Amino acid sequence: MGVRMFNTGPFDPSLCAAACTATSAFDIAQGLPSTANPDICKFYVTYQLLKNGLPFAQACAMYTQSWNTTYAVNNGNYDGAGNHYTIASSYMSSNTTDAGVCVPATTINL
Repeated sequence: MGVRMFNTGPFDPSLCAAACTATSAFDIAQGLPSTANPDICKFYVTYQLLKNGLPFAQACAMYTQSWNTTYAVNNGNYDGAGNHYTIASSYMSSNTTDAGVCVPATTINL
């Protein structure tokens, strides 16, 4: 469903919960996708993105289905300028009972 980036304030998993809920509400209101039922954010993972070991941004990746922790594999990446991007403080949360409302990430610390 997309990724949202937050680069002001401290790391806060509730930002991703709110983005998940807002994205679902937008898709429902717009009837997206037009060929089927609207996309509903049922799972998200949020993490602190580090650039060369220093906090850079908070990422929020949203999905229409849940993924288990075996997919939580990211050893970092380098950009063309040689900067090293890694992940810290990763949390995930899923919502399978209420289409369109995500709860704050309190379930798993990866």
